[in-house]
Amino acid sequence: MTGNSWKFSRFWGIVMVSTQSILSTCSLESGSRVPRAGHAVRSSLVTPCRREPRSVQKLRSGSRLIYRDENSELHMKLESGSSAFVARERQAEIETGAAKVRARSRRGSLTAGNAITEFAVVVPLFFLLVFAVVDMASLFYAQTTLQDAVREAGRYAITGQHQPDPKNPGGSLSRVNSIIAVAQQQAMGLNISNIQISSVTGGSGSAGGPGDTVVISLTSNVQLLTPFLSQFFKNGAYTFTVSTRFKNESFPPDQTN
Repeated sequence: MTGNSWKFSRFWGIVMVSTQSILSTCSLESGSRVPRAGHAVRSSLVTPCRREPRSVQKLRSGSRLIYRDENSELHMKLESGSSAFVARERQAEIETGAAKVRARSRRGSLTAGNAITEFAVVVPLFFLLVFAVVDMASLFYAQTTLQDAVREAGRYAITGQHQPDPKNPGGSLSRVNSIIAVAQQQAMGLNISNIQISSVTGGSGSAGGPGDTVVISLTSNVQLLTPFLSQFFKNGAYTFTVSTRFKNESFPPDQTN
């Protein structure tokens, strides 16, 4: 063998050894299977790689299982954690809703209590105002009605006429009683028992003759309905007097009485 051939075979042997070591290292790191024994790697000059030892394969598979177990455990932890978080959120929502309901019920009870208190304060004043209005209206009605009755009786008195006697058919009432009967008709059922008739010339109990002045007065009492207002009046009644004065017409003197 010449010197050049010896150098070439030596160089090629070094390349083959380096290639084999590189392939063995790559197969161990990547976990991929190496070519079986007796198979060439694209060249008949490359020495076939050896298979990984069983201990290495077991270690590698065990690490994968451990990794998968750790991932599944982590996934389960994440799922359980998310479930617990969702449960806490739901519980918080339920508690918040219950708190809102309790707050609304408390507000409702407070509102009801305030309404009852306001009602208890306002109702007495309301009824006091209502009965006061009723009392004042009744007083105004009584005074106005009796004033009109007295005025109508005075207009009748100046004519010298007489009313027919209902107890004595064909007879007539006296002039004073005729005036009282007219006043009673106009009083609309109010009491006129305290009516007084007098004249300037004839005095009390006389309606006077022609040209005389007749005076008709009436004092009446109206009982109040409201106890609060009645305490400001004597005997709880409002007392008032209405009167009128007219001059008699020129009627026949025999009609004076």
